Amino acid sequence: MTAISPPDIQLTRELFTLPREKSLGIVASSLVGGCSQTDLLFLIRTLLVLGATEQAKSLFSRLDHNLLDQAGQRPLLQAVSVRLGQPTAWDNLPPANDDYRWIRFLAKKGVDISYPTEPSVRGLLFQPDVPPQVLLEDRCPCCHNQCLFGPEKSQELHSGSGEWLCPHCLAQRIWEKTTVRRCLWIWYKAYLSGLPRQEGELTETGCQEAILAALALQPLAPVRFGSLCPAAIGHAIMNPSMYFFSLQQGQEPISLDIIGIPPSMTRLNSQLTTMWARHIDFSRDGERLAHKVVGSPLMIESLASYDITRDPGLFNAPPSLVFTLTEERQAREELERMGVPHGAPFVCLLVRDSAYDQIKYAGNPTFPPGCGEERYADIDSYEEACLFLAELGYYVIRTGFHVAKPLKWASKRIIDYSTKYRSELMDLWLPARCFFLFANVGGIGAMASIYRRPMLFTNHIFHYRPPVYSNTLVLFKHLRRKNSRRYKDLDYILDHVDDRLYNSNPDAVKWYSTMEWVDNSPQELKDAAMEMLSLIDGTWEQKYASLTEQASFWKMLEERYPGRGFLGVQTKISTNYLRMYLH
Repeated sequence: MTAISPPDIQLTRELFTLPREKSLGIVASSLVGGCSQTDLLFLIRTLLVLGATEQAKSLFSRLDHNLLDQAGQRPLLQAVSVRLGQPTAWDNLPPANDDYRWIRFLAKKGVDISYPTEPSVRGLLFQPDVPPQVLLEDRCPCCHNQCLFGPEKSQELHSGSGEWLCPHCLAQRIWEKTTVRRCLWIWYKAYLSGLPRQEGELTETGCQEAILAALALQPLAPVRFGSLCPAAIGHAIMNPSMYFFSLQQGQEPISLDIIGIPPSMTRLNSQLTTMWARHIDFSRDGERLAHKVVGSPLMIESLASYDITRDPGLFNAPPSLVFTLTEERQAREELERMGVPHGAPFVCLLVRDSAYDQIKYAGNPTFPPGCGEERYADIDSYEEACLFLAELGYYVIRTGFHVAKPLKWASKRIIDYSTKYRSELMDLWLPARCFFLFANVGGIGAMASIYRRPMLFTNHIFHYRPPVYSNTLVLFKHLRRKNSRRYKDLDYILDHVDDRLYNSNPDAVKWYSTMEWVDNSPQELKDAAMEMLSLIDGTWEQKYASLTEQASFWKMLEERYPGRGFLGVQTKISTNYLRMYLH
């Protein structure tokens, strides 16, 4: 590349950092009073870069080609001539392997060569009341000179056709969004790794700089932060599944997602951590940064949401969590050691009791004793239903991390896995492979949902947000005023429970203190198990014929909570429950 005078290098490098009109003004002022042939050539080149082709043509006739050739400016003169469609002598064109080889292709074949833009970040720009912006630089693969892009030019190219001319050699460049994003994400990863740290963790200053840089890249190469949920294993299973499903469906923005894993996650279930690590390149910075961007566009919403998805497509998609062949073999061997023959159907029984929240909230002053007790149930109330299933030939496996008491009625076909056989692999595998899940809460049962196993939820309290999975049956608890035998009707429950269940408002707390939940009776649980079997074997409509009551219930929910997607769901509500409350 022929040497260019220092002033021209400075002007050319900063060409895209200035507004177009200002750049044109600089060119116009340079023409006043005349200029050298070399300067005139540089100004014509600048006009071409700025898209002022007609002005460039009007000046081209003033060029002295012999003088410019003697001044060593033949390559640039040829570039200008070809861009303006002026005749060029074939024998004077640069060879095909020259930095200016695009000139030969365009002049002889009429085909332009487009060179991709591969920018890096030159610096971050901060202005009052304006989000951080980024100054980019790019090195031309033809002339090897650098070009700077201000925020306006970058966004113009990103949202437009993406074509531009190198302000040095006039090679056609193309701004491909995918290429630009890839380059900027590579830069951001390197930038993040070099930020200030203390004992391996980002300092407060490092966190601030990471977030500011992410905000600056947002229009061109979005960066987001997220973390697996460490407090609830159901969400640690379900939320990443929702996230990956959304990615597959194109519902997530195209972004560099930096996802962390809390240290407590490994203590919760290291097998789950291992399985997610097959899909997620966990970052040591993701968790801390995710906590600092809550509620902003930098947060991965699907990883943080506590609302269960109502997209039925999630439960028709292949599960994101997949067991290896070795894990499958190990799990089946453990199942046989528990006394379940190969191929025998088994039901997972998952009943949360006081032991769960005693472990989960121990030592946390935010959660007083008894927190979450409305979601407890007595395992012994499930005995009659489990004996019924065992008599039909099913194995029943009692699961759960922490349980208050062992099963007094365990037998050959009713296995107390939670107190005798627990392992982290089996905690995940059993609900994923069961005949159906028999539970009062989600939790580890989320594995059943993503593996599309039939589910029977009993002693459920979320009338306003029931599960909406296919092949699911729900039986709710009853609500009554303390010291009263009369249950509140369904209208009352739907009108009062939603905004008061976990509300710290004094009025809500006072109201809730006067109410109590009543567990399902053993007979209700047995009846629900019978109805679940009918739902699975396809005889439900024939035996229960409650489609009218089902539609009435979902219509009540949709009227109170429009837009939550209750109409058309496949979940069934216990027929006995509906007939008790709707008649």
